[in-house]
Amino acid sequence: MKTEGPYYSPVLMNAMMSHSIRWCKANPTISPLLEPFDGGRQFFDSAVTAIFDDLRQGHSKITTIQTLLLLSAQECGRGNRTQAWLYCGMAIRLVEDMGLGIDGRRYAGSAQLTDEDIEIRNRLYWSTFLWEKILCLYFGRAPVLHNSSVSPPKVICERCPR
Repeated sequence: MKTEGPYYSPVLMNAMMSHSIRWCKANPTISPLLEPFDGGRQFFDSAVTAIFDDLRQGHSKITTIQTLLLLSAQECGRGNRTQAWLYCGMAIRLVEDMGLGIDGRRYAGSAQLTDEDIEIRNRLYWSTFLWEKILCLYFGRAPVLHNSSVSPPKVICERCPR
């Protein structure tokens, strides 16, 4: 956050704040701190406004997909099925547009990605894949993302100690 690296976004931060407030707003210590922010609603409104500004400008980034998935989860939790489905759908289209559904190690010569970039992309692909499956089961719809021979590996961080 301090260095505003490639995986930080103020839009994502607002979505994370909005998402986390749901779990702590009843806390008597935290509740008064949220009053100037409309009980935390301001974080959500800011994330929604900013994500559409980013999309309108054509910014497709990892953080955009993460933000859309968080907004989808929040709307699902509120019972807003249409909004949840739309945010998830936008995230899926960006995953496809950015090529996250393709194993970055298998086709390493086609893009200059670090090991960290590849790992983040793999994790985000499988997060999106799982969230879509959950929504599809919940809403009774057919999934769009499918596991294929070119999908990223399901093993997370093959070099990490177990």
